[in-house]
Amino acid sequence: MERKFDVQIKVFESQFKPYTKSLDEIKNYLDQMLLLEESFAEEIVGLNAIRMVQEHYSFAAFIAVAILDSAVVCKNLLLAEFTWERVYQLRAATLLVYETINTYDEHTESLYRLSLKYPELQDDYKNLAAELKQFKKDFKYSTSMKDRRNITAGHIDKDFRNYYNTVITSTMDNGVEAVQRFMTFLEKVQHFMMKIDIVKKLEFTNVTDNLSVN
Repeated sequence: MERKFDVQIKVFESQFKPYTKSLDEIKNYLDQMLLLEESFAEEIVGLNAIRMVQEHYSFAAFIAVAILDSAVVCKNLLLAEFTWERVYQLRAATLLVYETINTYDEHTESLYRLSLKYPELQDDYKNLAAELKQFKKDFKYSTSMKDRRNITAGHIDKDFRNYYNTVITSTMDNGVEAVQRFMTFLEKVQHFMMKIDIVKKLEFTNVTDNLSVN
């Protein structure tokens, strides 16, 4: 007999293997880039190309980690039976979403520059920016979410009554909805990164081939 959330849980679990595999592949690729750095130690153009690729794949890994963490948190929220299990997972969800957005925002300028460089990426970038803006508005990222992060997740507030009242009024449904929707956004970012990957690999190959010929 299936439990209440078994179907949803299986959906979240389906993310574990592919994104773990993706992280393994990124780690191996970055290892290769380190070896290439030695080969192009005297070639500024080559080194710059390698560092560009390293930055791209490090960001792709960050997105993959965030998707995996989101899937784990959603699964655990659905499995939570006791109040403090839900409290703990909601604290984890708040910290995950808030800090991931903070880090993502630090990369938006470079993503914007890429969208200007490659016109075929402009619509994707604009759609992602609009979706994140709406998410922040719907889940009160700059106000309620920030307060919950500071009071309950980043640390336990010194005023215990303030801490308790904040965590106890958070609801599981809102937590799952927020993280699940955020995970969907991250998956779209991942697809965007895959498009960039194709362009950057081609550029990198052209640069290294030219240097090899010279």
